[in-house]
Amino acid sequence: MINISVPYLTGNEKKYLNECIKENHVSAVGKFISKFENKFKKIYKYNCAAALNSGTSALHLSLKALGVKKNDLMILPSYTFAATANAILYCQAEPWFFDISSDNLTIDLNKVEKTLNNKTYIKKNICYLKKTKQVIRGIIPVFTFGLSPDLEKLEKLSKKYHLKVLLDGAAAHGSTFKNKMISKFNFTTCYSFNGNKTFTCGGGGIIATNNNKIFNKIKILSNIGKRKNSYKYTEVGFNYKINNIQAAIGLAQLEKFKKILNRKKKIFLRYTKSFSNIKKIAIPKKQYWQNGVPWTFFYLLKNIKNVKKNFNYLNKANIESKYFWIPLHLQRPYSKFMSEDMKFTNFFWKRTIVLPSSSGISINLQRKIINKVKKFLGEI
Repeated sequence: MINISVPYLTGNEKKYLNECIKENHVSAVGKFISKFENKFKKIYKYNCAAALNSGTSALHLSLKALGVKKNDLMILPSYTFAATANAILYCQAEPWFFDISSDNLTIDLNKVEKTLNNKTYIKKNICYLKKTKQVIRGIIPVFTFGLSPDLEKLEKLSKKYHLKVLLDGAAAHGSTFKNKMISKFNFTTCYSFNGNKTFTCGGGGIIATNNNKIFNKIKILSNIGKRKNSYKYTEVGFNYKINNIQAAIGLAQLEKFKKILNRKKKIFLRYTKSFSNIKKIAIPKKQYWQNGVPWTFFYLLKNIKNVKKNFNYLNKANIESKYFWIPLHLQRPYSKFMSEDMKFTNFFWKRTIVLPSSSGISINLQRKIINKVKKFLGEI
């Protein structure tokens, strides 16, 4: 089976893992943790970076550090991985789901602003929902497929409505906005290093910030509520620290940063050129990728009746194919929470076909996928 996304392990991963074992540092202590964090800071241009055991942990601790409390509302897109909403619920807050925009496939900030203008009020620099008097604490835009939201509009929106901002950049590796690094906008951002991401630790995440106060809070929270090398607890914390083995893999991955991103771009361009003249599908718009590095390639089938046929056809050819994210507002654990109009989300998710886009995929395998897709489209 040609999977959608698998790790690309061709550098110092094995060498560094052997060092972990030789030095007997296989837990949350070891030289590779700080090396990984420092390498990340250097490449992504953040002042602070805290490496954790998952992207989900990163989201959870960031919300805690930003002051999200019980019964608060957090704005997010429905079209996202469950961890975005779960992190909110871990804080005993509530998700408020919004549509994504056809312009960039991330949360529709125009709809968010219109809704906030109609349904909220500001009192003493706090935004409240008129109907329930709940505090709207903040917003979590998601980098869908690695695409950046409009960060300039987000800055204005957050100031106007006094919202905390947390960027879910699980797939944002290499992404920019108007040729600026994401770090230039001073939002706390969570990155994932799960096995299916552009760069992997096997499992891992990083909270990146330019705010020392938030960073220091996160370091304590991730260390079970205690300061380093001390059993004096200052608050209830979590066992979320990354281990030396994960960090060793992560460091080896970041050492190939430019090489892997270049491979991703070539994979995306090869698919784009191959499918650009096929009228039965819509491929990603060129402007989508002006601010992002594609994590996975996708296309939209214009006739929704052919979507499951497409999945079955490719899977029989040993090419992994399935729905990507199913919007959270449609799923049982989240259906009771507030959601706004989902016109584009409901259109998009039902028609989206994601193709294998691993950094290490060979040209021959990619050609096989392209030929199978073309054959299917020619038969429908």
